[in-house]
Amino acid sequence: MMKIYFIKWLDAWSQGAGWDNPPKQDGTLCETVGFLIDETKDMLTVAGSYDGAKYYQGIMSIPKAVIKSKKIIK
Repeated sequence: MMKIYFIKWLDAWSQGAGWDNPPKQDGTLCETVGFLIDETKDMLTVAGSYDGAKYYQGIMSIPKAVIKSKKIIK
């Protein structure tokens, strides 16, 4: 059975091109739920959908350096 994770991670932020007085930005805390398909020392890769055999959809790799918490939910 595939592990399903609930992950909270801090997203990168950028502002449009041009000269600006940058606002204070603490990043955006994102939440992702997905099937764990790979984990290395630096990355966690999950997919939003899994066909139960071998195909995945919505694959996302999140750098571990930005993960604030992760929890196995199934």
